[in-house]
Amino acid sequence: MARDDVKQAEEEEEKLQKSKRKELKAAAILYKKIEKEKAKVERERIQQVNRKEREAKAERLAVARAQKQQEKDAATAKKLEQQAKVPTSTTSQSISKKSQRRGCVVGAAGGKEAAPPPLSPPAKTTTRGRQIKVPKKYE
Repeated sequence: MARDDVKQAEEEEEKLQKSKRKELKAAAILYKKIEKEKAKVERERIQQVNRKEREAKAERLAVARAQKQQEKDAATAKKLEQQAKVPTSTTSQSISKKSQRRGCVVGAAGGKEAAPPPLSPPAKTTTRGRQIKVPKKYE
């Protein structure tokens, strides 16, 4: 009988431990669920704050753009008004006569003069100033 009593006590104790574990597990699940919900609410709040900030920034930018456009239009109108006040001349100033170069042959004016012998071309140099010796077949 003592064995049966001990065995029953152990079984009851084990049942109590199981029920406590179940309660703890359920409490842990409930706690996680509550924390998850809190995090979700916080994320939504942050998203709303960010959305409001973006909308305010967009509104400020739109106002700034509109103001800049108005200033630009006012400056253009002022410039056009000033240009209208300046008298224009009857001749166009943009047309300018270009000096025309007339091609002429050197030494062709008088056929009697002998043309001087052609000069040898200057020595070829690199961009650094060194002279290049050109092979004879290319001279």
